Amino acid sequence: MDSIIALDRWLFEIVNVQMSTPFLDMFFHPLSNKWVIRFLVVFFMFMFFSLGNVRLRWVLVLCGASLVVTDVSVSIMKEVFARARPCNAMEDIIILAKCSESFSFPSRHTADIFSMAVILSALYARYALWFMAIAVYVGFSRIYLGMHYPFDVMAGIFVGSSVGIAFLWVDAKYYISIGQKHGFLSREV
Repeated sequence: MDSIIALDRWLFEIVNVQMSTPFLDMFFHPLSNKWVIRFLVVFFMFMFFSLGNVRLRWVLVLCGASLVVTDVSVSIMKEVFARARPCNAMEDIIILAKCSESFSFPSRHTADIFSMAVILSALYARYALWFMAIAVYVGFSRIYLGMHYPFDVMAGIFVGSSVGIAFLWVDAKYYISIGQKHGFLSREV
């Protein structure tokens, strides 16, 4: 176990310390800004309520529900594993965002973005590369900013992707029947 932790710390130091540059700081730092995240939430809420596309509304509901399940799963795992964040546990690292006191394993940001990226990539396949690129960007930023170890991010990828796949199953099994039952889909669909 000690060798795994040592490998995780070594990989973290490569990304956080050795790769650090002012240009990359500008590139990754906006992801730690709560106003950027709030803007995105408001944007998607606007999309949800203003667009008449029933399928898009359903996809946004799937993504929202996947976030709830992902967040609950990650919260439980953080308490079980109780791993300190690198910004709280290591010295001589670069911390580019406010360091949370919450536990590190797994990365909630990474899990959240991968749950949505998996859903969106499957349902809008021609944009899959973009969705996955954004998800990787967010996951990598968590290491670069000093908030998570690489294995935290990998666990976040696993948890988020698993939840996303589960919600794709829900979509495949229930989209038509739920839509018809609640009157937002006609019988012809």
